[in-house]
Amino acid sequence: MRLIVVEDDPAIRTLMRWFLEAFGVEVELVDSGEATVDAMERGWPDVIILDWFLQGEDGRSVLGRIQERFNMAPPVLVLSGALDAERQMEGLPRSVFVSKPFRVGEFLAALSELTGDASWIWMTDETVDEKDVARGIKVA
Repeated sequence: MRLIVVEDDPAIRTLMRWFLEAFGVEVELVDSGEATVDAMERGWPDVIILDWFLQGEDGRSVLGRIQERFNMAPPVLVLSGALDAERQMEGLPRSVFVSKPFRVGEFLAALSELTGDASWIWMTDETVDEKDVARGIKVA
């Protein structure tokens, strides 16, 4: 499975790579809409994990770039700490919203929904936040 993580916070990008690669997923990290398109030209992702509010552009703009270039888009897991992000992404096809900070189980359930692969689902009540980058994610 190939995922592209679009996130402008280097700490969260690091956390996402560490976490997803532990599941054997191929992960490419980018920090902008332009870099997302470039990454997609190197290989089509199964899912894009997209921070809805990047520095200088929003998720709708990133998805517009993808649609303009490829005339289609892969499923999108939208991450955001903003209260109105879920409302703003209404109507996007093949998308799921997860609020930051997120619970690992919620994140994995969203990936499962987007990929149709139930092996992502496992139970945990841990919340992932910036402190997890330093200490690692404890799951149980």
